[in-house]
Amino acid sequence: MITRKHLWACILSLPMIFTVPGTAIAQDGSEPKDRAAAAKVKMTELFGPDYKPALADTDPEFAAMRDNLIYGELFYQGTLSDKMRILVNLCGLTAGGYYEQIADYARAGLRLKVEPIAMKEAVIQTAPYSGIYRAQKSLAILNEVFTKAGIKLPLEPQAVTTEENRFAKGQETQLKMYGERMQKMWDSSPEGQQYLQVGHLSAYCFGDVFTRSGLTPAERELLLWSAILTIGGADAQVRSHAVGNINVGNTKQNLIDVIALLMPQNGFPRSLTALAIVNQAVPEPEAVKKPQ
Repeated sequence: MITRKHLWACILSLPMIFTVPGTAIAQDGSEPKDRAAAAKVKMTELFGPDYKPALADTDPEFAAMRDNLIYGELFYQGTLSDKMRILVNLCGLTAGGYYEQIADYARAGLRLKVEPIAMKEAVIQTAPYSGIYRAQKSLAILNEVFTKAGIKLPLEPQAVTTEENRFAKGQETQLKMYGERMQKMWDSSPEGQQYLQVGHLSAYCFGDVFTRSGLTPAERELLLWSAILTIGGADAQVRSHAVGNINVGNTKQNLIDVIALLMPQNGFPRSLTALAIVNQAVPEPEAVKKPQ
């Protein structure tokens, strides 16, 4: 005979969960009870009740596999806030050239009250890493979405450097984030390479872009890391900016959660390589940061 004591013992032995409407997501990383229900809730929250996923009519099994993974699992897991999930996706999509998804995430950002400036600055932050013209294409798409939403353009300026101080401010930022090894790199750069390795890296990448307002330094470092992950072939930068993220206050778990969030578009080979680099650059244990 099952007593009340035995019943409570069985209940307490189950994995702890936190719930969302229509589903249950396990804290231990196991699959939710109903991923499809969780995905429907999240997609409605992000894209509205009338949203129709791509390929839902012609390839319903693939569409369900995609949506259940991204919106039924990954959007509920990890330390990132929904704001950061939107911004990370905008950076990853820009860096990967997946422009057809930019408008969806821009509209989702507006639904979630993500500041238009934050979305634009996230895309601008990708420019030194994935290229100016990819950022330009994504900004044009954001402009279309914002204009339709009644947002007046241009937005407020966010630049804080001038032609006179952009190089000095860039180097100041680099030294704060990376310390003496930056000075060693500047000192050892061959004369014919200094204008690129020192001049443009400091003045453009860090002076023009990283110092801008609209995002915190921790947000910018996590977002540019998202772009670096996506472009591929930049393992040295993945490693150095993993350390840079820790130096500005992000955690190892934040980095792992970005890898996971971008895994559907980047694939497992690139994602597992990034994970291995993070484990080498930032050894365990590392406390998990609260959502930003």
